[in-house]
Amino acid sequence: MKAANLLEALPVEDELFWRQHDKAHQSSGLTRREYCRKNSIDYYRFGYWLKKWSKQNTRLIKVKIKSSDNNVSPSLSSPSELCTVRLRGGHEIKINNVQALSLILEKIT
Repeated sequence: MKAANLLEALPVEDELFWRQHDKAHQSSGLTRREYCRKNSIDYYRFGYWLKKWSKQNTRLIKVKIKSSDNNVSPSLSSPSELCTVRLRGGHEIKINNVQALSLILEKIT
């Protein structure tokens, strides 16, 4: 087989290719290694894309929430931690403000 014909036979491994495999892998119930072996894809190349996407999704923005209620009691505005949300990759969101917690719960429900 000529080199040109060989290249035409290979799949285009662009971002869409890997996103489709990521979605299929998540619904497969297989480990990444098992999924790659079963689908004849490169384990390390798949890992590269997963790592690349996780870095894109971990950008954090510092947000300050101002209360419109000036009658917040001192115990509610203290820096004590009310809630910790643990994310993949060891990241955490620590919430120490009742209004912030209320706003987050409102947005996700």
